[in-house]
Amino acid sequence: MGQAVAHFEWEARGEQGWSMGRVGAVRVAPDGRIWTAEAGGRFFIFDSSGAFLEVWGDEGRAPGQFTFLDSTPSAEARLDVKVDFSFFPDGPLVVLEPALNRLQLFSAERRLLRSWGSAEGGIAAPQALAIGPDGIIYVAFSGQAGLQRFDSDGAYLGTLPLGLDQKVSGVAIDASGRIYIATELQPEVNVRPKGLIREFDRQGRPIAVFGSQKPGFGGLSFDMGLALDGAGRLVVADEWNQRIVVFDPEGRPILVWGSAGDGPGEFNRANSAAFDASGNIYVSDLLNRRIEKFALSGL
Repeated sequence: MGQAVAHFEWEARGEQGWSMGRVGAVRVAPDGRIWTAEAGGRFFIFDSSGAFLEVWGDEGRAPGQFTFLDSTPSAEARLDVKVDFSFFPDGPLVVLEPALNRLQLFSAERRLLRSWGSAEGGIAAPQALAIGPDGIIYVAFSGQAGLQRFDSDGAYLGTLPLGLDQKVSGVAIDASGRIYIATELQPEVNVRPKGLIREFDRQGRPIAVFGSQKPGFGGLSFDMGLALDGAGRLVVADEWNQRIVVFDPEGRPILVWGSAGDGPGEFNRANSAAFDASGNIYVSDLLNRRIEKFALSGL
């Protein structure tokens, strides 16, 4: 792993009267503010120093409202905050809600522009999204072998076939258009599913598979949040292994940190991560109801 190190910077939970519940996806907005989606159908917004700024959104099923809690019946799943969201460089925001089988597009001023579901019909729920360098929205839907594509106004552009036959928990796209998909391995009986990262070119042709178990690296769990930095490194929030893994552009793990707990650098289901422009990493810590910031050195 070399000399790469993650340095804990701060944690944020909101402030008195606005403390966070369970948290889902975390993202860095174009203005540098840190957003995290919270179980109550709200976004908590912080500055890069961890100072609480505001809460936006309210819970509900109407257009412009949000429902982020998993709707599946298992007791474990009811703890989950299932949501993904992403910003366009000029500020508009796309929010994905698996519980309602929909996506919502908002302007940079947070005005609702469009709400939609799978363009291919059926009851497929959206699982993860990413915005490519061409401004196209790529969405993984359950039970579908490719990524549905939508333009920046939400108009359907067709499906990019990838030949997927596994569940998907995360999608990321780099500046050249390469696509990274977090997929499930065939689970063993009574064993929590493991996962892999599958890499494709912008035409959907497979390039590589990485993240499997090997000497010195214990492999990935299935539930993963993905993010890319400006140097092409992929950060994985390895939720059930209570850790963060950073891969280099060749798919080699170069930094791994985290353990179960509620102290600095510990996690109780780290389910999402994001880079800022300076290479810092923000992690949403679902059941500890916080986000943590880390500065990286030695990369």
